[in-house]
Amino acid sequence: MRIFAISEYPFGEADIGTPNRECFFIDKDIILWYTFIKKKVTLAMTINEICNTLRTEFVGNGYEYGFYLEGKRYMPDSSLGFDEDYFRLSKTIYRVQNPIDTQREKIGTCIDACMLIKQMLNELLINCNIWLIRHREKGSVHTIITFEMDNSIVHLELTPRSKKPWYGKEILYSSVNDFLTDVEKHGYDISDVTNDITIGNAPVFLLKHLK
Repeated sequence: MRIFAISEYPFGEADIGTPNRECFFIDKDIILWYTFIKKKVTLAMTINEICNTLRTEFVGNGYEYGFYLEGKRYMPDSSLGFDEDYFRLSKTIYRVQNPIDTQREKIGTCIDACMLIKQMLNELLINCNIWLIRHREKGSVHTIITFEMDNSIVHLELTPRSKKPWYGKEILYSSVNDFLTDVEKHGYDISDVTNDITIGNAPVFLLKHLK
């Protein structure tokens, strides 16, 4: 009888095929035990500690804004002000990166940053959502991420090279509705795109809003 290693299972339901009944219960106990321990570790962490972990990854490692595709890095030329060539490439060849590539290459867009943060939070069993915001007048679009902890909704902007004044600072809301209200009152439409993002595909949910 084989006892499966924890690393062979995804979080959530154990993918164990059709083992015998005894093996199933042993493996199920292992998964439940591991999830319980993981949850206890997360509960022992504060919001600030979670945010510090995320800040260390992005700010501490000097991530660049851009994307990585088929062994090549694409970054906008900041000396141009607005880099039309990069903008064109981001609308045509860009694909949502695997968080493994984002973390290895230390480069990504706002979408890629959100996907890596989501992966890091998922490993801590923390619920999170990715949102698309679009400015009603300017037409600009951006993706951001929030997570739920200690009865708060936490927003942390970590898009590489962001110049937003709240970059790297956690903003807490008492509820999702409070978060949505705050975003909308600043002139943005907002929608939950957590389930619309697919690694390796173009971000159609965002591209359809670009001119």
